[in-house]
Formats: sequence, C-alpha cells, structure tokens
Amino acid sequence: MTISGDAVYRIDGDLCTMRFERQFAQPVERVWAALTQPDDLKAWFYPFQGTLAAGETVTIPWEEDGGLSSKIVEFDPPKTFAWTWNQPGEPEAVVRWELRPEAGGTHFTLTHNLTILGPREPTDTLAGWQEHLDTLADYLDGNPRSWSNETWRALKDRYAFEIEKPDVHGRVETINGKRQLHFARVLEFPLEKVWQALSTDAGVSGWFTDATIDLRDGGSYTLDFTKFGDHAYTYPILQLDPPRVVEFKFGDHDDDVVRWELFDGGDRTLLVLTNRLSPEADAAGQLGGWHYHLDRLPSALAGEPDPRTEALLPSVNAHYAGAVGD
Repeated sequence: MTISGDAVYRIDGDLCTMRFERQFAQPVERVWAALTQPDDLKAWFYPFQGTLAAGETVTIPWEEDGGLSSKIVEFDPPKTFAWTWNQPGEPEAVVRWELRPEAGGTHFTLTHNLTILGPREPTDTLAGWQEHLDTLADYLDGNPRSWSNETWRALKDRYAFEIEKPDVHGRVETINGKRQLHFARVLEFPLEKVWQALSTDAGVSGWFTDATIDLRDGGSYTLDFTKFGDHAYTYPILQLDPPRVVEFKFGDHDDDVVRWELFDGGDRTLLVLTNRLSPEADAAGQLGGWHYHLDRLPSALAGEPDPRTEALLPSVNAHYAGAVGD
C-alpha cells in the first residue's frame, strides 16, 4: 500500500483500488449538496444529468468519449452516493462517496476500484480525483477556482514516480487482455532534453536507430534498421502531446504500438516505454532490443560515446528468453 498526500492506493495486476479521505469544515448537509446539486457540481466536478436515485442511469457530461453513462448503485442521503464508472464493454468500476459527521464538520471518503485498461492509468485518475477534491475544498471554503491542468499534470508526475518503481529490466504485462512490454527508466536529465532525444532526427538516431521524424499530428516516424539487417519503415504517429507523449505504430498488426511518455521530476525525468504486441510477436526478442537501446540513451543525452555495440544483443536477448520463456 502506498500513500501520496491524502491518496491511498493499491495496485494488484490490472486493478487499482484508490481511497481519498478529507475533513471538511462544513456540515454534512452542505457537503452532500456539493456532491449532488447541479450548480455545486459544476464548480468542482460535472453535474449528473438524470434522476439521482438508486437504480437510475445518469450521464456525466465530460467531453472525452462523449461523456459517461453511469448507473447509481447506492443513494442514501446524506450519507452514501455510489455510481458506476466504465464505458460500454469495459469492466465495471464503482465510485463511492461517503459522508459522516464529525466534530467541527464532515469526514468524506472516496473509493474507486479502477481496472487499468491503458498506459494513462492509474496516474490520470489518481491525479484527477486529487485535483477535483482540492477544487471542491476551495469551493466549500468560499474560494472557488477552475480545474488546473498544470496542477493535475504535476500530481500525475508525482504518482508516476511512486508507482513505476524504475528498473533497468523490462517486463511483459497483460493490459485489457493484450500483451505489452513495459520499461521504466529514470534519466538524470531535465524533461525537455529527454524529449529532444525522443522527438528529433538526431536525438532518436543517437540512441535508437537512424530516424527521420515528421513530428506533428498525422505525422510519422521513419526508422531505418538496415544496420541491424532489416529495412526502413515509416510508422504513423497515433498520439502526440509535446513534450510528454508520443505514440506511434511499430509493426503491421493493429496491436503493434509503441508509446514513450515522460514524467517531470525537476532535474530528472521518468521515461515509461510501453510496446503493445501482436499475438505472434517475439516478446523476449523485443524486450532485449529495447533494453539494449535504452541502455544507450543516457550516454546519448550526455553527448558521450557509448561503448555498447550490437554484439551485446545476443546476451541481452538470452536473459529475456530465459525470463519470459517466449
């Protein structure tokens, strides 16, 4: 179990159970109104559209994915409000808000059992709830403010450094029923410098392979593996959020996708690399390849020659072949 500020969370495989507790100076009735009344909800979260009662279906009108259709599983004013959080086809998750009176105000507890379905989680949701609840606290205290993307990003960075537990070795994990490779490396360089190594021709060529990059939405990565006995390939960019995220195709199958994501630690940066795999992909071989290239990245960032050569690849691959058994 890990504690970050007032968030407590546990990660078991692809399930993250998170818990937030807050003490508000306002009485239970005032806090309950902030959780259920449209004008109050607009100030810190989203107003539920529909009838608030157990068994009813309501809509949470956020812009992403057209909003969320949610079923209310428990509604006991002014104590408990629990509702589902999942898109169609996803495992059901439940968000529970609980209130109880205490001396000087109200004790509030939020729990959320989140299935990790992609690389943005659970850091997106942990940071999101924390920023929403901070906004709620300010609103109740008479200091209303807007949601802060900057604060959310900083919280996401902090959670990522806690959760990832960086290691030189990569692993194979199963997310949403599909295999992916996962590496987490802390680099002793600022975020902008690491971003240059992931997003420019010279940067990528310095540690990975010869590259020509068209860095824009709808752009591409052309990666030339000729020196490794392969060919050059052009892969479309699927997601771009400079200087944080780039995701691109990395093979012929729809599941072959690489994502490089950076988290800011001030004078150091956390790089999380995920590589979704097609069913027939050689996980051990790709783990070995990424391990070798990531080992070269710190020297490239420092502008120093790296003694590693492709002759090391067989020994790295052998390690993963034994570990993965693929």
